[in-house]
Amino acid sequence: MLTISVSDSARFNYIVPDQYASLAGTRDGPVPELCRRLAKELGVKVEFVEYGSTQEQLDAVAAGEVDLAADNFVINQERLALYEMTENFDIIGVELYNVFLSKRPVSGKKIRKEKDLETARIAVVKGAVQANSTAVQYPKAELHELANNQAVLDALAAGEVDAGVFSPFDQSFADKISKEILRGKVAQCNYKVKNRDYRGFGLILMKGNTELCRYLNTQIYSLIESGWMLTCCKTEEIEAVERRIILESAMTYQNIKEKKADCPSLDFTDLDTGKWYHQYVDYALDNKLMDGTGDETFSPDGTLTWEQAITALWRLENKSKSTRSQSYDKIVKSKLYTQVTEWVTSKKILPANGSSFSPDDKVTWEQVTALLYQYAAYKKYDVTAKGDLSIYTGGSKVSDWANGAMQWASADILRNSSEGTISPAAGIKRCEFAAVVMRFAEDVAKW
Repeated sequence: MLTISVSDSARFNYIVPDQYASLAGTRDGPVPELCRRLAKELGVKVEFVEYGSTQEQLDAVAAGEVDLAADNFVINQERLALYEMTENFDIIGVELYNVFLSKRPVSGKKIRKEKDLETARIAVVKGAVQANSTAVQYPKAELHELANNQAVLDALAAGEVDAGVFSPFDQSFADKISKEILRGKVAQCNYKVKNRDYRGFGLILMKGNTELCRYLNTQIYSLIESGWMLTCCKTEEIEAVERRIILESAMTYQNIKEKKADCPSLDFTDLDTGKWYHQYVDYALDNKLMDGTGDETFSPDGTLTWEQAITALWRLENKSKSTRSQSYDKIVKSKLYTQVTEWVTSKKILPANGSSFSPDDKVTWEQVTALLYQYAAYKKYDVTAKGDLSIYTGGSKVSDWANGAMQWASADILRNSSEGTISPAAGIKRCEFAAVVMRFAEDVAKW
């Protein structure tokens, strides 16, 4: 049995209305359907467990009461520190959240321009990503973290707050907002809160449950690549309109065309598209950050070499101008490799113990994270995040010179890459490096 915590009702994850007798009270929408499909792939049944708020839903997964928390949970640094999260299953992307205003705030402070929000009392849903985004955009505002959307609406209507930002909601709740607008209690406006750290939607698991998380990532990637996820979203959206969960004008998936699957892993006989590394290797190949080790071999379990590591870094810097068919042996013998080594040395990107190396020397976990850390610092990317190495088996064995880099990397780019185990002095596999370099490119370099 796959147990899944859910709460509230929104366009992606809602309770079927009473008039649909056979389905009334059940969960539907793209997120529940994704969960049912994942349970099918696991060969188990699914059970949705209802909770009163988003925070209760998250507390349940943190305590191990359920296997997953399911909703359109936005992937962000705060959540990654507390939970395991799957990779993104969002095929569109949402970045802006509407701000609603109280027409009669008891503070007497009506919001007349956006600058007024900087010191306003703003209601948000506790535990929702909209709360964090609001705090980032308006750091001096007084945030009122409430249990759910209904509590935010009640606070707005009563004038207990000056403004409010809801988490995603369905049409029935939109009707409630409209009712308060008609009563002259709440007002719409053009102000929006921007999610500055948007990485897509993920399912949430208890911290340390990396094996299940990696399996789900493999399945989610396959469902997106095969077109199942888009078909599911289109079908569920039409049903949501029929059930008045959303208005027809709010439909977003119907005009999206399915892209033909482009799977570069199929070019290599030793890559298994059913393995956890599939999407990461595809990304590294598609973006030309890595090449094969031969015409038809990638060597996923082979150990990464210094030449391969710094060449990937060079391509990150230069937006990948190589070709997929070009093998590493050819690069090493070319002028390009000399140029790469001169660049990485002159910019002082090499880690403390890596100033002297041969192209074919194996790279360890702590060396590659130190290399990426040094490069991030050189590019003036944010390197302030610090993860907890103690959650990894082997985390205490990190060398002193690499400790800062490994803490930084463990906050994000190492997640789910080694099943909760780190061997700092051991060589990093090429498939593992593909996962690390993809997260670096998307989450740190913001490709």
